[in-house]
Amino acid sequence: MERKRTLLLVGLVLLLVTLPYLVAAMQSDSSAVFGGFLVNPLDGHSYLAKMMEGADGAWQFTLPYTAQPGGGVYLFTFYLFLGHLARWIGLPPIWVFHLARVLSAVLLVVVARRFFAELIFPGRPRQAWIAALLATIGSGMGWIAAFAGAFTADFWVAEAYPFLSAYTNPHFPLGIALLLEIFLVLNRASTELRAAALFTLGLALAVILPFGLVIAGVVCLLIFAWHSLETRSFAPWKYAPLFAGGFPVALYQFWVTQNQPVLAAWNAQNLTLTPPAWDIGLSFSPALLLAIVGLPAAWRDRRAPGMRLMLTWFVAGLVLAYLPISLQRRFLMSFYLPVAGMAVIGLFELLRKPRLGWLLPLLFVISVPTNAMVIGSGIFGSLERQPELFRSADSMAAMEWIEANTNPDALVLGGPDTGLYIPALTGRRVLYGHPYETANAAAEKALVTGFFSGDAHSAAVVAERGVDLIYAGSQENALGEWRVPHGFKVVFQQGQVTLYAREAQP
Repeated sequence: MERKRTLLLVGLVLLLVTLPYLVAAMQSDSSAVFGGFLVNPLDGHSYLAKMMEGADGAWQFTLPYTAQPGGGVYLFTFYLFLGHLARWIGLPPIWVFHLARVLSAVLLVVVARRFFAELIFPGRPRQAWIAALLATIGSGMGWIAAFAGAFTADFWVAEAYPFLSAYTNPHFPLGIALLLEIFLVLNRASTELRAAALFTLGLALAVILPFGLVIAGVVCLLIFAWHSLETRSFAPWKYAPLFAGGFPVALYQFWVTQNQPVLAAWNAQNLTLTPPAWDIGLSFSPALLLAIVGLPAAWRDRRAPGMRLMLTWFVAGLVLAYLPISLQRRFLMSFYLPVAGMAVIGLFELLRKPRLGWLLPLLFVISVPTNAMVIGSGIFGSLERQPELFRSADSMAAMEWIEANTNPDALVLGGPDTGLYIPALTGRRVLYGHPYETANAAAEKALVTGFFSGDAHSAAVVAERGVDLIYAGSQENALGEWRVPHGFKVVFQQGQVTLYAREAQP
């Protein structure tokens, strides 16, 4: 029965996270091509740009949206590896991206089932099944606010929700699966194999989802402190392999983002603030409301390792998400998992009372519509071929020309919107293309906009920046009347897209 349930849940999640993409891909034709992303194309293309660096042979990361990126560092190694993998097996990077996403989704569902069955609800298969089902397909009540025009966290904070993570990219579901596996392994008896597993899992999590290791570390530290106060003993060694494997990598990543000048400029722009409390309350309810109901029952059973983990993770997540730091929202990563587990505890407390059996179906009726709206918006957006999801055939032809006919280190000037796609589709750098990964983004965006608006000062500055190629399409031409700089000539023209290259100096 448990295996059948796991296969059923895997099949359901796979259907939901792949069908919209298949529908979108089928809408591509000779006039427009699906870009590969249905949620947050801004970040999606930045991941693809990192894969392009790997496909070009790099194992060190440089900011792909910055004209002068500085030296390479060992960041985003997961996406660099996927780029290498795409080159090795001869598949387009976007195919490898989605293949990794689907496989990561499968792993997350399987590990989540084990997490609830073995650690949180051992010997209680019904509770474990409901918790796994809610955690992997459920979400919040943002769908209610959507009717009023609000865009709440359950529509866009993908890292907080297993389903939305699996729908969006590969590193979120894979990282969450590793985090859950760490908690499972920590519950085993101490052996050399357990120590090796923790070391490996910590290292992998630090590489794939660094803040996931921070969450693991915080939760483990709090549980360790709780246990030490209760037992008046001090035994940190069970956690040592985890920290030994992951923390050196995490500390290196922190150090380079603070001390490498270009990365420091990027990091200063990378603000991830938690939405207001009303938003979070709505975005995690009804599960959050049931989780609060379940607090007393979980406290009564606090000596059980699973209950202690649920209590610690749930309370710490709520508190840490509002720390006065620029990365506070990262503490919501995978937060729907402890919320779902606590919700099932609260649900079964309420089901003890007569005539409350309707709460279980109501929980899913209320928890599913947000994800249904996410899926529906992707499908309908694809059927309408919305411009943020599709690129024109003329634009794609220009991108192919750039990749085939320019040097890998060429600097391309395109409009603020086009700049997002050039590194992702060609591997070439741009002056501006991303609000976070372009160093000094506001100034660079103003420069690019000024150039295509016909501003003489911006044109003079651009001429000094060593631009090798200018991309001019409908978006660029709509910004104003601009002039082709001296020394550039037409090298490609198709439809509304023209490329101008700097002429070779005699």
